Amino acid sequence: MKMFEYKNPLHMMPSIPVGEHYGAFGVKRKYERHCGVDLYCDEGESVFPIEPGIITEINWFTGPETNTPWWNSTRCVCIEGDSGIIVYGEIQEDVGYIKVGDYVSGEGRIGEVKRVLKKDKGKPTSMLHVSLLTHGFKEAHTHSWKLDDPKPHWLLDPTPILIQTKINDMKRRYD
Repeated sequence: MKMFEYKNPLHMMPSIPVGEHYGAFGVKRKYERHCGVDLYCDEGESVFPIEPGIITEINWFTGPETNTPWWNSTRCVCIEGDSGIIVYGEIQEDVGYIKVGDYVSGEGRIGEVKRVLKKDKGKPTSMLHVSLLTHGFKEAHTHSWKLDDPKPHWLLDPTPILIQTKINDMKRRYD
């Protein structure tokens, strides 16, 4: 039996921010630490699951609906698979095609990237935000990491999974 290989959440996987990059996991920001990784891409880019799983939540992610009015309104899709709960944020879900409780195989589209930044300050304004949470975490759309607190026990770094998606993609291209 062949095990599932992580797949790119975007058609073409962009660079993965690491270290002190503003989009990297754990980086200090103005109000909190970054609890995911931002994959910078164009608005409208299709989003696919990294691994198969069950959709556990579809909700607001940024904007006035989440008390972050300095950002545009975006949504998130949370999928629980072997790795935990992967949160695909700053997107618009494919309304009418996916719903909470659906099993996704890792092949079908779950949404598209939306513009999250209201003002262009010379940084990318659209990105897929990817977070990884422990199995069973409730209300994944509200997860956060307070600025001076240690990393929450339920928050995992998605960087290794994202790096593996790039490796797997390269292998598939050359096989």
